Amino acid sequence: TLTFTAQIISPLASTTITNQATVASKEITTRVKSDDPAKPGAEDPTTINVVSSANPRITKAVRDQNGGDVAPGDVLVYTITIEGRGNAPLLNVTVQDDIVSQLTQVQPGQGGRFSTTPRPQILWNATTTPALARINPGQSVVLSFTTRVAAGVSDGTVLRNQAFASGTGLTRRPSDDPSTPAVNASTNVTGRSRPDL
Repeated sequence: TLTFTAQIISPLASTTITNQATVASKEITTRVKSDDPAKPGAEDPTTINVVSSANPRITKAVRDQNGGDVAPGDVLVYTITIEGRGNAPLLNVTVQDDIVSQLTQVQPGQGGRFSTTPRPQILWNATTTPALARINPGQSVVLSFTTRVAAGVSDGTVLRNQAFASGTGLTRRPSDDPSTPAVNASTNVTGRSRPDL
């Protein structure tokens, strides 16, 4: 009986690992393949199914570029961080971010594309942003955009924003505001508009 040990690499997407030995000697002219006794056929390779999953953390933060209250005309800077977690890479990621009507002059970074059809939104994917093609556990990709608070936003208006990420093996997952205890919370700011006296 011969044995060996091997470690499965990590990260690794779910897959099937196949292994088969061959035996040869001076007395055996035709190589003989090993057989997996758990399978009904002859000379079956030995296989093992590897089940892994990506479990990314997606957060979104916002800051007023000039500090202080969020007022009409202010520029807001949004930052989305996609952190690879789990034991599998996150592949072919697409990030979609719908923009509310109270935000104007949207300028995405990192290759993101802003469109108003069918609704105002920013889209990042592996084509526009190559870093989204593969995010390994322990790696992070940061996306950002700037936008201006529209004139006429009334005092107390809550401006809500949330991104959604999807990818190979990852269903649509919302971003979370890390400054709040709620899970999968949208990132909100409250507009302040006061008359000059």
